[in-house]
Amino acid sequence: LYNCQGITLEGVKITNSPFWCIHLLKSENIICRNLRYDAKLINNDGLDPECSRNILIEGIAFNNGDDNVAIKSGRDNDGWNAKMPSENIIIRNCHFKGLHAVVIGSEMSSGVRNVIVENCYFKKAGGGVTFGSECYDAKNVIIRDCQFNGTSNILLFKMRPDTPQRYEDVLAENCTGVVTFGIRTRIWTQFYDKKDRDDMPRSVINNVKMKNIKVKSTKQFY
Repeated sequence: LYNCQGITLEGVKITNSPFWCIHLLKSENIICRNLRYDAKLINNDGLDPECSRNILIEGIAFNNGDDNVAIKSGRDNDGWNAKMPSENIIIRNCHFKGLHAVVIGSEMSSGVRNVIVENCYFKKAGGGVTFGSECYDAKNVIIRDCQFNGTSNILLFKMRPDTPQRYEDVLAENCTGVVTFGIRTRIWTQFYDKKDRDDMPRSVINNVKMKNIKVKSTKQFY
């Protein structure tokens, strides 16, 4: 969907798309409800809002070969010129299974803010909420009232040595189940390029809170 408003996608099953399954680009006031996925090919992201706002994603059963939900906001000059962050996104009552569940980035030159993930169930996936390898500016992200069953992380922050990143105001609360790690930070060097710079770009993770977390970590919590 490109430059759309007031659209509802409901009751559709999507199987093995040739690329991203649903791409919401520069759109607003979109509802995606009661969709079903069996899309396990390479790059089979389930639902990718990009430079979009006021999005409701609910009651969806994800089973994808790539990210279930990947929130984007433009790649390089496209994002810088558009100046359209993805914002005001609610994800609720969903079942996640895939490479990663909810990912912020990659391709996000305009930033992401105001994301809520609530009342969801996570199966095998790389993370509940992952701040992706090309994510550089994300703010006001909440995951709450969720259950995990063998998920790798509740929160995963991928930090790039060649990119100044800022993650602020992140809250995880009222989560239960089994995970490998509770919260994790990983140095990420895929597509690493410092372009002959001698300085080290400074990144910031600020005001991250975890409250009432009752999970079993099979390795360690952090």
